Amino acid sequence: MIQDPTVDELKDRLKKKEGELLALQHAHDRLGSIQRQYQDLVEHFPVSFYEIDYQTRKFTDLNGFSSGQTGYSREELLNTDPYDLMTENSKREFNEITRKISKGQVVTPLNEYEIKTRSGKTKWLLVNMHQVKENNVPVGLRCAAIDITERKKIEQKLMESEERFRELAELLPETIFETHENGRLVFVNKNAYTYFKYSMEDFKQGLSIFDMVAPRDRDKAIKNFNRILNGEEIGIKEYQLLSKDGRVFPGMVLAAARYKNNKITGLRGFIVDLTERKKLETQLAQSQKMESIGTMAGGIAHDFNNILGAIIGYSELLEFFRKMDEEEIESHLSKILEAAYRAKDLVKRILMFSRQSEPEQKPLLIVPVVMETLKLLRASLPSTIEISKQVETIKEAIYGDATQIHQILMNLCTNAGHAMREKGGVLDVEVAREEIGDHQTDLLVNLAPGPYIKILVRDTGHGMPPEILDRIFEPYFTTKLKGEGTGLGLSVVHGIVRSHNGDITVKSEPGKGTVFTVYFPVIQNFRANIKRTVPKIIPGGTERILFVDDEKTLVKLGSEMFKYLGYQVTATTSSLEALNLFHANPHDFDLVITDQTMPTLPGVELAKAILLIRPEMPIILCTGFSEAITEENAKSLGIKAFVMKPLVLHEIAGTVRSVLDVSTL
Repeated sequence: MIQDPTVDELKDRLKKKEGELLALQHAHDRLGSIQRQYQDLVEHFPVSFYEIDYQTRKFTDLNGFSSGQTGYSREELLNTDPYDLMTENSKREFNEITRKISKGQVVTPLNEYEIKTRSGKTKWLLVNMHQVKENNVPVGLRCAAIDITERKKIEQKLMESEERFRELAELLPETIFETHENGRLVFVNKNAYTYFKYSMEDFKQGLSIFDMVAPRDRDKAIKNFNRILNGEEIGIKEYQLLSKDGRVFPGMVLAAARYKNNKITGLRGFIVDLTERKKLETQLAQSQKMESIGTMAGGIAHDFNNILGAIIGYSELLEFFRKMDEEEIESHLSKILEAAYRAKDLVKRILMFSRQSEPEQKPLLIVPVVMETLKLLRASLPSTIEISKQVETIKEAIYGDATQIHQILMNLCTNAGHAMREKGGVLDVEVAREEIGDHQTDLLVNLAPGPYIKILVRDTGHGMPPEILDRIFEPYFTTKLKGEGTGLGLSVVHGIVRSHNGDITVKSEPGKGTVFTVYFPVIQNFRANIKRTVPKIIPGGTERILFVDDEKTLVKLGSEMFKYLGYQVTATTSSLEALNLFHANPHDFDLVITDQTMPTLPGVELAKAILLIRPEMPIILCTGFSEAITEENAKSLGIKAFVMKPLVLHEIAGTVRSVLDVSTL
């Protein structure tokens, strides 16, 4: 039998219940406090919180910040369809999102909507929404929204800025590009398609910036690319560029690093096609060469007079004093030949220097060019100027154009001579190999570390003050008097040096002379075989030669030379007569030797006519000077050999024998 609790037990139970009720009351109060805090937080948090009922399509609950965001009161919003606040585009997007949510489809949790405020202004909201369910039945949406209007304005400005940049990039006549850090192009403007002949699809497939550089400059371009990635500023660089169709053309590139989050992610820059500029520079250089020839004319005339003096003098001795022994006659003839060869050599160097041709850079040994230039230079400088040369034997080559290297040295040395013309002095020319290290590239900013050939030109002239030194490479800047020069020389020199991927420095002080130093990069892993010329016996033959020159003396001389060599010679001073002779009996001749510059029918036209009659006929074209014909285009017409006058016995004999031997194979 269960006993009833005692009074004390009931009191204990009651006391315990009172404690539980008190704890429950405290918990209730605490919960209420938390709810009020939460409600206060939600009410004043700078984010809109609201709920939307599916059936009524209206707000059912919202916080106070929603009113501030929209400009409507709480009461107005509770009777408002959220669609009424949205712009047309946002209504469509919102409708699509809510439709997917109601069907249980997965949607992007964050979406942007544009709303209209009470004042008529628009705002952008970033809204996060999820579905509310009661008894597992969808009844509405619970949403949180933040104002992103300012962010959208910034985005719009960025888009407009980018659009302006792209429009500007498309308008610019240069190629604009951006690359990834591995060199892959990530952006180019339309000019890239025009200049480089690539399609948009080519660029999309991962074209590299290095694909647009000719192979000979590719290593240099990669080195410079990496220097920029390492934070260096390398300035403007020139390269031989390559288009998809194989065209190689000169270009100038200016590039800088592009950053993202303070990290270099690639390069950005532009490319300028220098084809037209190079043509103008070539014309300018030719003009300057003619100026230099004019400057040297007095010295050259002096040298020619000395040569003619020797030829005339020894010839007169032979004519007027015929009773000489054989040894004296041989000595005088030797002196005449020596003087004539000097004249031939001088003319050859003048023609080489003054000829107008497209610069062609190819592997070039620089020492022979320097030595040739110094020979010509000696003729143009007064005897009061001593030429001192210190030239190393260098078997390494540069990529260069011999005529342009010749022009650089002539300009620098002529200027040096001009600085010493009053008091005389010493012109010192040095050629040496030099290794440029990292520490030197701070001074030689256009050069990368590596091996170079250095040409130094030093004079003991009057020197230059700093204000002149700073401007000497400017076009048309000159300190010379009227008639002494145009001021093109050093600007042309600077342009040629840069086109050879080299650099030039100058040091000068008033009264202490001037030093120019030119650097040309060495071709890596290229060494020339220096061949020695072995004298040969003068070859002859018995073949039949038709010889044509409008100069009677040269026709007579040529006839005697070829007869001496054993050939059968038919000679004439008329190209028309020569054509008639050949036309009448085309198989009576084994070789035709013709001058180029003749009246009525020049040598090239005569050759064309002969080849129409007998296409396999071997022809040698001779010329003293002609801008109209070169060895390359002469041979393209079918002419077998191209010889510069005056004809020298052992040279023309070798050429004739070589042409005839090849023709009979």
